[in-house]
Amino acid sequence: MKRIGNGLLVGLPLLTIAAFFCTHIFLAGVFGEWNLSSMLLVTPTDAVVPGFMFGFLALAAIGFPLLMAGVIGRRSPRKVWGVLSRVGLTSALLGCVVWYFQLNEGFERLPAALLAAICGSRLAWDAMISKRLPSWAKVAAVVLAFPWAVWVVDAGTVLAGHVAKGGMVRGLPILAGPDTPCSGRVLWLGERAIVIRCSVGSEEIRVMTPKEGLKFSTERELALASKHVAQ
Repeated sequence: MKRIGNGLLVGLPLLTIAAFFCTHIFLAGVFGEWNLSSMLLVTPTDAVVPGFMFGFLALAAIGFPLLMAGVIGRRSPRKVWGVLSRVGLTSALLGCVVWYFQLNEGFERLPAALLAAICGSRLAWDAMISKRLPSWAKVAAVVLAFPWAVWVVDAGTVLAGHVAKGGMVRGLPILAGPDTPCSGRVLWLGERAIVIRCSVGSEEIRVMTPKEGLKFSTERELALASKHVAQ
């Protein structure tokens, strides 16, 4: 328990720095989709909530394939079944890799990347704990887990794309008023800036400075207001 506690004390600051760094990379990708600079518009306070969200999803993306890799292909006392399971996992891995490169869009590639990550992680784990394989073979087995990294990168890329399209504000409020550059959906509501996707014309991305007295409305509220005016 003492070793675990010391490990947490040493590792927690490093994990915090890594999470902060990954969050800013994620935000840079999202703001890049809007042709904006996250370094100019995002403050450290703004990054706290997206950091928790990104950290949770990153843990899920990393942990799920490893968990599934531990469930399938368990080592059996029978040597024949052990060989067959490795052959089956290798065949499945190669099939998923071929399937992956047959697809074009990132969202469609996710199932193939996930299955390849599961099979590759299991094969790599079996090789690492094997007492019969030489050291060079164990090092080479790490290559089998490469699809796992592809899965994590693909999952993060797809997530960034969806966030860039829908925004980070819950409920996608709509900002409208005489002091706003346009009426549209709020994609980002930060301490330093508000990013809006205009709802009229070419859906241009606009940035404005937060001000007191801003009024936000949801689509439901606007629909009810329009219905009331029409009546």
